[in-house]
Amino acid sequence: MTTDYRRVLSEILIRRLQNTNLGVVFPGYTDYEPLGVVSGTDLPPVYEPPIFESGFESGDMTDWSTATP
Repeated sequence: MTTDYRRVLSEILIRRLQNTNLGVVFPGYTDYEPLGVVSGTDLPPVYEPPIFESGFESGDMTDWSTATP
């Protein structure tokens, strides 16, 4: 029997660090189920990475800051 290391680390991230953004930490990983390795509150994981929700990757610079030093 083997265990995907992401499953163990995901439980630590969620239960101990309260970091539910598994999609950012492990892109493409969507199989989280707690193993009971650590204690803590089990929060629902977020698999979609919110990194570029602002449209940054589109190349549109209209929302960028125009402040100069």
